[in-house]
Amino acid sequence: MWCLGRFLPLMIGNLVPPEDERWQLSNLLLEINDIVFSPIVSEDSIGVLEGLIEEHHATYIGLYPGRSVIPKMHYMIHFPSQMLRFGPMVRSWCMRYEAKHRYFKQIAGILGNFTNMAFSLAVRHQQLQCLKLGSTGNFSSEFLHKPVEIGTGKTVVAGDAEYFNELQAKEPTVDHTDVLYDTKRMLWYSLHSTPNCQNLEPFPKLLYFVIKLYIS
Repeated sequence: MWCLGRFLPLMIGNLVPPEDERWQLSNLLLEINDIVFSPIVSEDSIGVLEGLIEEHHATYIGLYPGRSVIPKMHYMIHFPSQMLRFGPMVRSWCMRYEAKHRYFKQIAGILGNFTNMAFSLAVRHQQLQCLKLGSTGNFSSEFLHKPVEIGTGKTVVAGDAEYFNELQAKEPTVDHTDVLYDTKRMLWYSLHSTPNCQNLEPFPKLLYFVIKLYIS
């Protein structure tokens, strides 16, 4: 629904009269979402958010006098004060917990066994974790880390590369006739750090790790 709400103005915005009050109310809610889901907020933007929420609720009551204000609309009133205390709301939202909980809800419906449900779900979850970690024992699965991302480059014959001697000193198994992939940029992830990005120039630093990905 969030994605639909964000892209709806692009899909049908030209078909709706700009002066339509209900359409303006929808756009007002999108403005609130832009600030609430922003990874960086300032005190000025929090003040703007407070005014937008007040305007949204007042407009809603005016357009739908017979409808009551739902709890979620009441929670919106506390957004500005919470952002002042804890920072951007995307840093403390429960979306990831909801996504994790979705797995258990699906399994509960599939099992159809409600005797000791907590134990059954725990066993199935741990079995899934073991599968994702891999049964080979070398932790080669991408479950805990993302693969290395390699930038654009070109294929070269190892013997024709100007850095072949340095490459062979690092990787003695490389032959003159090997076809390699030469790139200048590589992005890799670590469990204990932020993503690392390094321009691979000059060669001796990290390029030989990437070049080891033979194409032949």
